[in-house]
Amino acid sequence: MTKKNIIPVVVLSAICLAAALLLSLINMLTSERIKENEAGKITESLSEVLPEGKNFEPFELDDKYPAVIKLAYKADGGFVFQAEVKGYKDGLKILCGISSDGKIAGVTHIETNETFGLEGELNKAYIGETLDSAELIIATGATPNSATSKAYFEAIKASLQAFAIAGGAEVDTRTPEQILKDNCNAALGTTDVVFTKWFKTESISGVDAVYESGEGRVYVIGESFVGVKDGMVVTENVSEDARAAALSADNTVAQSTLTKITELPAGLPANFVEAYVTASGNYVITAKGAGYGIDGHWNTSGEYIRVKVSISADGKIIDTAAVYHSETEDIGGAALSNPDFVGAFEGKGKDDYSSVAGVSGATMTSDGYKGAIGVAFDAFEILKGEG
Repeated sequence: MTKKNIIPVVVLSAICLAAALLLSLINMLTSERIKENEAGKITESLSEVLPEGKNFEPFELDDKYPAVIKLAYKADGGFVFQAEVKGYKDGLKILCGISSDGKIAGVTHIETNETFGLEGELNKAYIGETLDSAELIIATGATPNSATSKAYFEAIKASLQAFAIAGGAEVDTRTPEQILKDNCNAALGTTDVVFTKWFKTESISGVDAVYESGEGRVYVIGESFVGVKDGMVVTENVSEDARAAALSADNTVAQSTLTKITELPAGLPANFVEAYVTASGNYVITAKGAGYGIDGHWNTSGEYIRVKVSISADGKIIDTAAVYHSETEDIGGAALSNPDFVGAFEGKGKDDYSSVAGVSGATMTSDGYKGAIGVAFDAFEILKGEG
């Protein structure tokens, strides 16, 4: 290699080194500026929900705190908690500031995938509330089944619980599902057993709900959980009235039978699927209804909702449940598993079942569910007439 060729290589290497050093310096300065900007935005958001707060510092969370609380900041003047909950969709992030006196100072949503914009209306609804006073607030125009309103309240309640825990209080942060499971296990003396809700085929007085497992049944009577195994109450410290109600209900549940109707009469509705009859003359009919999967304008499944309907001999709904659907999981699917909606049909007859309010944002699914119930009533009249 000649000297003439070596010089350009040395010069080029020097230029590259200088450029690399310059870029490194620029990156360092830019990175610091980005961090400062990000820190400024965080402080601005924290100050928005806790206006009197000063000197915000990240606060470490442990497993005592509600699972939906993802971040926490401590300040002179209170705390700020970030909760992530699921409304109609995942990813609803709520920032909640709580002043030193335990009152909500401010709330805002910082991320959302909700469909109807109801979360924005709730940002000022809970200001001034405490853990003892906060109650579910439904956004204007939403039904009591609003998934957004309930998720927002979950974030508020979790933030208030987190504040109490940060102050040294012991707080029960279990979800309603966890509490139900724990109460059922406690009633039967079991541990971590999974329970399913009994689909009612008989009318039972004095009992709010029945849960079953391989270990026995649990009867919810007001605030009491009464476990019954092999025809005996196994829960301690149960009142005589609750004991009597649970044993009477258990006898009814144990003796309830279902016989499939195989010889079907002519004239049954096209969307009728199948039917059973109990020894007491009640009918359990499965029927199809056209929900969003049929009537939706995009991404339709082309499949019906299948609904099981228990109807007493005198034509009153005992219970209903969706047994199959291909509705949009976060909206239609949530509606079909909503206990407020499904439970509202109990006691209704053919003339008034349609008066049950649909789930906000899931009108087609709600209408499909009610349509299936209508088919079940039409089938009930024909089947009962043949009986």
